[in-house]
Amino acid sequence: MNVVIYARYSSHGQNEQSIEGQLKECREWAKRNNYFVIREYIDRAKTGTKDDREQFLQMIEDSKQKDFTGVLVYQLDRFARNKYDSAIYKKQLKDRGIRVLSAKENITDDPAGKMLETLLEGMAEYYSDELSQKVKRGRKINNENNYYNGGTVTFGYSTKAINSQFKDIHGKPIKKQVFAIDDMNAQYVVQAFLDIYNGMKGHEVIAKLKSQGVKTSRGNYFNKSSLYNLLRNKKYITISEYDGKEHTGVYPRLVEDEVFYGVQKVLEKNKRNFSKHAKDEYLLATKIFCGYCRDLMTGAGGTSKTGKTHHYYLCKTAKEQKCDKKRIQKQFIEDIIISKIKEFLTKDNINYIASTMVSLIEEEQDNLRLSQLKKSIKNIDRKKSNLVSAIAECDDSNIRKSLYEELTTIEEQRISIESDIASEETIITTLSKSNIKRFLNQLKDGNENDLKHRKSLIATFLNCVYIYKDKAIIYFNNQKDPVEISLEKLKMAEKFFSGKVRPAIYV
Repeated sequence: MNVVIYARYSSHGQNEQSIEGQLKECREWAKRNNYFVIREYIDRAKTGTKDDREQFLQMIEDSKQKDFTGVLVYQLDRFARNKYDSAIYKKQLKDRGIRVLSAKENITDDPAGKMLETLLEGMAEYYSDELSQKVKRGRKINNENNYYNGGTVTFGYSTKAINSQFKDIHGKPIKKQVFAIDDMNAQYVVQAFLDIYNGMKGHEVIAKLKSQGVKTSRGNYFNKSSLYNLLRNKKYITISEYDGKEHTGVYPRLVEDEVFYGVQKVLEKNKRNFSKHAKDEYLLATKIFCGYCRDLMTGAGGTSKTGKTHHYYLCKTAKEQKCDKKRIQKQFIEDIIISKIKEFLTKDNINYIASTMVSLIEEEQDNLRLSQLKKSIKNIDRKKSNLVSAIAECDDSNIRKSLYEELTTIEEQRISIESDIASEETIITTLSKSNIKRFLNQLKDGNENDLKHRKSLIATFLNCVYIYKDKAIIYFNNQKDPVEISLEKLKMAEKFFSGKVRPAIYV
């Protein structure tokens, strides 16, 4: 897995040598854990200037290319200057499939910061309809007019600029991006559909694409899941979905209806061949550790003689027979975590969390990205003013035309940045005490058997859990002291659950 290292100087009792120490530890950690470091970003001390973290911002910008899947820091407090900043940027990275990794910590030593981070993520999910109305209005207009809305472009397509019906302040058409066929990758889309349509197996198509060096829009080779998603994508027959409705005309056609729907029949017939259907979600993935060797436990499954499938978590080291920790049944430990979280969500605790989070936000409202965006607006306005003056004084028609084109470009940039500012400010507004309490009450009252709800509870509150033979030690994001529970007592109690005796916990 490709990662980048980020090292940051702090004026609190550090010197330049401390950065070299951070880098050394991170490089060694990456080597031990089979990570490949492709770049290093370093923000060193600056005398007499504000800490703008130019390298950090460059790293965030570079993350849009998605050529790395992890940001490795010496300790989590090196990632950001304050908890709010940390939450904002971790959320941006996670949306791009990038994790923040620490060379020295399995868990955060800052429950408040972790809680803020998970609340931000969870509330964005629950309140997605309420976030950034300015941005949503702009996106809706773009969709209605078949314009590109930003984000990752579907494999097989590219974008191109055209004159839109919107005018700038001088009556000139504003350029917008629309989807076009990417000749290089479109052929592979058509090839994949035809191969499946003509009877080729999914694994054969994947092998063929890999032999041709074809990678997804995220820069990875195709696997069962990504091939399945490609073959299910209606955009290739011009159909896209927005606001719960299907729209046509946004994407150019790549596949004929007969081939597309023929492939859908094949997929329905062979669901088991695609990991999307065979995959079982392990909600504690990356959060559950062996209490003895401290290694990560991973999801695994097996089929008994009766044909029944069992799912469990197994210590990675135990797989190599270097640890005697036995596996633990998946449903059992996940139910325990959900139960403990629900127990904690009392009225008093909900009020306490909401008050604490609001105080934290008020104390640390230094939002680096927001300040940078506002600075960019000022720079654009200054350029715009200079261009307007230059146009007024220019007599050469060709030069005036060139200046108008430049003016249009920077006006588009301003609109884009205004949308980013609106989104950033909406996040701050959303994290009010009343909204936080409303979100937490939704978690408390939700159906604990609903998969999405279970995922939200675990993502928001669980930091990690360490599993021993007879007990589990649980670290929650909202408290420093861990919770210890006896697995043996719970195992015995199972016998008294009428009609609900689960399979053996340890096998």
